[in-house]
Amino acid sequence: MQPHVLAASELNAKLSGSAKALSCRVDDGQYKRVNHLYFLTDYACFFESSTDKNALFYSDPRIEKFE
Repeated sequence: MQPHVLAASELNAKLSGSAKALSCRVDDGQYKRVNHLYFLTDYACFFESSTDKNALFYSDPRIEKFE
């Protein structure tokens, strides 16, 4: 299965290159946590974009400023 790829500028207008969507699951825990990330190809780094909502935790960060 190919990862979903979008323009990194969709995450923040100042980003260049592409962003490959990835998911990381923890199936053996009580909360079955799923983290969603993007690999930013021009910067060779990951951006954690969200964590699925469960009884313990939820995360939905945004890139506010990029310099």
